[in-house]
Amino acid sequence: MQVTLNQQAEELLRTALARHPGHSPAEILEQALAEHVERETAATPAKQKLTREEFHAWLDQFTAYSDKIPSMPGESFSREMIYQTTIRWRPSPTCSTAIASFDWPNGTIRSTPL
Repeated sequence: MQVTLNQQAEELLRTALARHPGHSPAEILEQALAEHVERETAATPAKQKLTREEFHAWLDQFTAYSDKIPSMPGESFSREMIYQTTIRWRPSPTCSTAIASFDWPNGTIRSTPL
């Protein structure tokens, strides 16, 4: 198998060869690939499939205190409020604008003077 390296990878390989003069390029690449695969598998543990009973127990535990969350009236969040972002910053000495709003659907920016 032949592998084509880009310029950055070639430079990294040259650096590794300079640090380890007794190794061939193939040995260095094999070791780097093995270390990368080992880190990848260690970082992502295998997902365990839950039984139906375990899933229901987890779901009951997850929702144990959901009845203590206060409900909010429907008017609390309007569609316009969801799509509107308000950005606040400190005014600079040369700028008298303190609040700007970006209206997402229309793509306009509105400024509110101090």
